[in-house]
Amino acid sequence: MDVRDALELIAPAVRSGQTWADLGAGTGTFTAALARLVGPAGAVHAVDRDASCVRALEQLARRIGHDSHIPIIVRRGDFTQPIDLPPLDGSLLANTLHFVPAPAQAEVLRRIAGHLDGSAHIDDTFD
Repeated sequence: MDVRDALELIAPAVRSGQTWADLGAGTGTFTAALARLVGPAGAVHAVDRDASCVRALEQLARRIGHDSHIPIIVRRGDFTQPIDLPPLDGSLLANTLHFVPAPAQAEVLRRIAGHLDGSAHIDDTFD
């Protein structure tokens, strides 16, 4: 999957000016797509526990921040543990939740949902 595919997949849910988290961001395909969609008035928090992914995300953040002035905040961390995030309009977990043991998934999702501020429009009519 490339950024163009990611954009097409998530565009219906993301609005300009929003704050999103990409949890288990990897090297940043969805982080880059989120950044394009939220624009300079928004922000993307990219979190990954792998040091090489964090380095790739930091490079992406510098490039996008320099070129487009879109803030990407990169953190090394494990989203399955409590993590300090601001109120979010949305959170993306692409190719990640299935790595969490099934008995822990509900708690992880509850913790992540606790960061959602509830003011974002929820579009559950994906075609």
